[in-house]
Formats: sequence, structure tokens, C-alpha cells
Amino acid sequence: MADKILDSRNFDLIIMKSGVDGVMHSKLRDFVRQSNSNDTLFIVLDTSGGIPIYAYRAMKLLGAKYKNIYSVIPDASMSAGTLMALGTDAIGMFPDSCLGPLDLQITHPDIDDEVISALDIRDTASDTTSEAAAIARKIFADNLGSGIRRNVAERMAVELATSMYCPIMEKIDPYRMHESIRSASVGSIYGARLLASRMMKNKKQKAVSVSVKLANGYNYHGYAITKDEAIELGLEVFDIEQLKCWSTIAKNYEQASNGDIIGISVIDKPQKDK
Repeated sequence: MADKILDSRNFDLIIMKSGVDGVMHSKLRDFVRQSNSNDTLFIVLDTSGGIPIYAYRAMKLLGAKYKNIYSVIPDASMSAGTLMALGTDAIGMFPDSCLGPLDLQITHPDIDDEVISALDIRDTASDTTSEAAAIARKIFADNLGSGIRRNVAERMAVELATSMYCPIMEKIDPYRMHESIRSASVGSIYGARLLASRMMKNKKQKAVSVSVKLANGYNYHGYAITKDEAIELGLEVFDIEQLKCWSTIAKNYEQASNGDIIGISVIDKPQKDK
């Protein structure tokens, strides 16, 4: 596959320096409808992310149009941008290019216009429960060491740990808790389906494993998954600088402004003998 990617000459090119949203999806639709010349697509992803459903729909749209799709990440393609990269055959990166985790962002339960990771609420509940259990065990051991009868020592430990951590747990809305668990699974499901459609075709279990790691294996939504770590995860990654068409792609990428979504067709016609 590597030679095929690196030697590509005739291809469609999409430069995406924008958020992942409905406007982006609409522009990609327009380009796909107008383009009819190439079966290979290079999509340059430079995005902080956005709405996962549009990332998923965009890659389903492009996947139905092109035989070969390669993502190119000169800088960063985070969150929903990473989701889009998973729907390609291979990902081009520099050593310091980066992808990001797939944990979805949801609105903060108490602060307007503030977003947090879907894992924050889930992990808060899980961590609080673990801490309460650990404290209860320590208090129980200390009580036994002080000569208190076992049943009394156990009851005292549970009551004290509960009184310490119950106020924290009471602040977690059960609806928000369920929403966070549900949201955390969406990125994993979308990621697995996109990986299995191309990069990990006929490797469904691997696609699920990698996607679960991306959705649940990082403590920080802004974590940078650079080229070497992307390879360790099992993603198909190639070196951007080895692309023979990189100068053409780079020229269009550098000319694009933030917020732009540009689509062009590149045809390398052979020179006729004079």
C-alpha cells in the first residue's frame, strides 16, 4: 500500500481548516457532487474537532465516493477530526503531527457555555467510589487495631466513609451520569465502524480495541497522540515528506485560511513528445 500512496499523481484534494460541523458537511457534499474525475482522495485535516455525527457522516459520504482515501495531518486533527482520520485508508503525519482522544465533549452541568469530557462525570463517580472504599478499609483496620469489636469497627468505618463522600456523590445528577456513559460510548462505536470500513477492514476486533483505547484510554481530551504513538496503537501511518505529491498539497494547504474548506482535482497529465 505504501508505494501506491507515495506515488499518487491523479487525485482529488480537500483542504479542511475548519471545525467539524454541519457547514463542513454541506461543503463536502457540494464538492463530491461536482467532482467526477478521480478515484483517490487526499484530505488534509487541520481541526480542533467538533460534532462527531458530522465527522461520521462526512466519512460515510467520502467513503461511498472514493476507492482510496488518505488523510494528511500537517499539524493537528483532534477529537472529531481524529474520527475523520480513522475513516481513511492511511494517515500521513510528521513526527510532531498529532491526533487526539475520542472522548466526546458535553455541556457542563452547572456552567453555561462550558464543555467537559464525557469521561469527567463518569470518572468522578468511579474515583469517588474507589476513594470511599479505600478510606473505609483504612478506618476499619485502624479500628480493629484499637481493639474495637469487628462488627462495630466495620459499621463505624462505613458510616464515616459514607458521611465524607456522600455529599460529593449527591452532586452527580443520575441523568447526567447516564448521559456521560452513553456519550463516551458513541466515539468508540463510530471509531470502530470507520476503522473497520477501510484501515482495518476484515479486522473488526482490532478496530474495536483501538477505538476503545482512543475513547477511554486517555485522561485528558487535549492529549497529543503523535506519529510514533499512532503507529503503536496499530494505525496505518505514513511519512508525509515521502509523498511525491506533497509539494502540490502543501502549496494549497499554505494558501488556505483558517475556516476554509477547499476542494480541487489534481490531474498530472503526461507531457507529449514534441
